[in-house]
Amino acid sequence: MERYYPLLVHAFAQAYGAPQFYWCDHAPAAAALTVRRRPLGAVQRIWLNFNPTGQWRAGEDVLAECRALRDVIEQKLWRARRRRCEDILYDVVTTSLAILDQRATGSSAMRGALARISPNRTFGHRRSANDAHYLKSRLEAARSEIALASQSTLRTHYLTGMFASVAVAAGVVLPFVLPQSASANVGLLSACAGAAGAVVSTLTRISDRAGPEIDTQLGRWNALLLGVVRPALGFTFGIVIYLLIMSQLVPLAPGDGGRRVAFYSALAFAAGFSERWIPDALGVVGALVTGEHRVDERRR
Repeated sequence: MERYYPLLVHAFAQAYGAPQFYWCDHAPAAAALTVRRRPLGAVQRIWLNFNPTGQWRAGEDVLAECRALRDVIEQKLWRARRRRCEDILYDVVTTSLAILDQRATGSSAMRGALARISPNRTFGHRRSANDAHYLKSRLEAARSEIALASQSTLRTHYLTGMFASVAVAAGVVLPFVLPQSASANVGLLSACAGAAGAVVSTLTRISDRAGPEIDTQLGRWNALLLGVVRPALGFTFGIVIYLLIMSQLVPLAPGDGGRRVAFYSALAFAAGFSERWIPDALGVVGALVTGEHRVDERRR
């Protein structure tokens, strides 16, 4: 490509960074991997263009799936994970293009093309009847790696949002709690204990099952928002359990003094730790209140 289109290659490099590329000589397809240096790190991107002809449907399907995976990488991954997955996917793309070119020529003229263009890469290549199976296996390996990287990236954003939420809540609440006695701030202490329970619940799942399972269909910002919401729910649950006991809707005796503070804090922590406890408790309270209301109406 540099021989016949030097100005095009130079313009492409100026706009998007230094490229590695594969341009099919006998098939309507091309791919490039560009790298541009930025102040905050390198920006890497895969470019893939091909026009299906229907002559080799299996290979063209692989290229179509590679294009879809390229979009997933750009939307959900960043930094080192993104670069690693793009390298893996680019290997699959260029191998597919080499086989596509060989099938178009009907000879082995393109057998060493990948090695000449990217001498530092190792491309597994076969010219056999099992080309489609071989490409599918490599594509599945790339898909698995991208799924793992997506889950890991979303989990990182989830934890970032969670700890950011805790830091903001601590900065807002602690100035009101510290100057006064603990018994005067039982409600706020209960809320903080609920948030702490939510954080400990998440950290426990991380140590037990390699982290909370996050839907990979979510974007990075949605995962960050979910992380912010989790301690906020624990904070709210802590307040709710405090109000339920104070209102006597839940008939529990908290005790006096330090026992009262410990009682509310322990229950609030448990409420934040268990995501289903407060919704279930509210359901029971709602049924109880509704039942009492119906009894009063019958008495009237």
